[in-house]
Amino acid sequence: MVLGIDTSTILGGVALVREGRLLAELRCDARAATSERILPQIDRLMADLGAGGGALARLGVALGPGSFTGVRVGLATAKGLALGWGLPLAGVSAFEARILALGAGGQPVLLAEAPRRGEVFASAGWHGPEGYRALLHAAALPLAGAAAWVGEALRRAAELGRLPLLCAGDGVPALLAALDEARAGRSPAELLALPGAVVGAAPGAVAMLAERMPAEALASGASLDALQPLYLRGGEARRPAERPRPGGACGPGPARPLDGEKA
Repeated sequence: MVLGIDTSTILGGVALVREGRLLAELRCDARAATSERILPQIDRLMADLGAGGGALARLGVALGPGSFTGVRVGLATAKGLALGWGLPLAGVSAFEARILALGAGGQPVLLAEAPRRGEVFASAGWHGPEGYRALLHAAALPLAGAAAWVGEALRRAAELGRLPLLCAGDGVPALLAALDEARAGRSPAELLALPGAVVGAAPGAVAMLAERMPAEALASGASLDALQPLYLRGGEARRPAERPRPGGACGPGPARPLDGEKA
């Protein structure tokens, strides 16, 4: 079996997969202390199937894009389990997992998350027999430039003969509005919005993608350090400016930059 962990969205979850078939899946509200909920959820999932760590062949975890804290908690949990159980770990794109979970087959999907701070997170691609193919890689798009990004995704899909381009996610209305405005009120027929606006965590798809990953692409032992979160923008935390030190040679005056910092 393969255990999948996805805490990249508000509604996170864990799942077990065997030979491409979803065996079980549990969800948890990531706003309510993901770090305290994820391990009990895994214990419950394994207990429900009467399985222990020895029944697992590998682990999969969503690396993001997604919630800054949620992604880090999920990745840290997966690395700890991989070390404790001596299992290889596969890092999976959260967007690729969500596109797989939509079940669109070989039809390309444009996935977009609701705008935050004037940006929308979007990606476009599809899953086929050869694996995932990206039309455009995940990006944080200023709404002002969203129309050009969608237009490029449409152009590439048309060149490959893969229209219409399916749309999913709670950021789709904002993208379509930007595109409609850029085209003077004419929305392209090549775009088809899927029913149901929100696309949440997809732990089952994470486990399936991890199961498909070739052994040489998995991380274990010291190589686990190479697995890092996938972020589309930096965190909001900033280091406060250093205050002047009172007295002596470091008395009142401008703060000096630390080594490696620019003044």
